[in-house]
Amino acid sequence: MYFSKVSLSRSAETYTILTVGDGLVTILPSLLVSVAGGIVVTRAASKESLGVNWQAVIYSPRLLWIAGGALTALGLIPGLPKIAFFSLPPC
Repeated sequence: MYFSKVSLSRSAETYTILTVGDGLVTILPSLLVSVAGGIVVTRAASKESLGVNWQAVIYSPRLLWIAGGALTALGLIPGLPKIAFFSLPPC
């Protein structure tokens, strides 16, 4: 039986990358369910149409500043693709 010898630092690095990736893959479905729940609650609590509600939310300057700050912060993290985060238009 063949076992490769890997250094402790290399195995810890691989384990960390795989753990973070697994966490991101696990959290995406729960994020989608939470957003869908928020949409249903917003729709049920309002007398206006869903389009009118979303238009008020999407064109909020505060929301755009928060999204821009989050994209900038992600772009500054080493190892993440900077072109993908810094080339997105500010809407």
